[in-house]
Amino acid sequence: MLVDELKKANIAALKAHDSNARAIYSVVLNKIAQKEIELRFVNQVLVDADVYQIIQKTLKELQDEEAGYRQVANQVRVELIQQQAQLLVGYLPKMLTEEEVKTEISQLSDQSMPNVMRYFKENFAGRVDLGMVNRLLRNR
Repeated sequence: MLVDELKKANIAALKAHDSNARAIYSVVLNKIAQKEIELRFVNQVLVDADVYQIIQKTLKELQDEEAGYRQVANQVRVELIQQQAQLLVGYLPKMLTEEEVKTEISQLSDQSMPNVMRYFKENFAGRVDLGMVNRLLRNR
């Protein structure tokens, strides 16, 4: 499972004395632990799709943080954040391209916005940018 890979990477970063990698792995693992607790209250278990969402959200937060450091010209922090982002990107699955999304949409019998969005959330969670799906549906 993806959580186990992240834990192994965290241990490897600890042994290598890589504080930058360890910092981002710790953040992600803490968010995963919180999500597990939330899911336990509703009698569900954590799946890889949940972990993908956590990683994507963390990447978005890193982008925002990087933009802030760029504004104050702190190049050292920008580089550290970019390194952290590269570590996390390696754990994400290959994202669907625009053409693949269009193909999936064309194969659906009901191409209404709610139905298509539900289809992608259920079948491609963590592997598709839902904003892109929404944009493609609106621009048809």
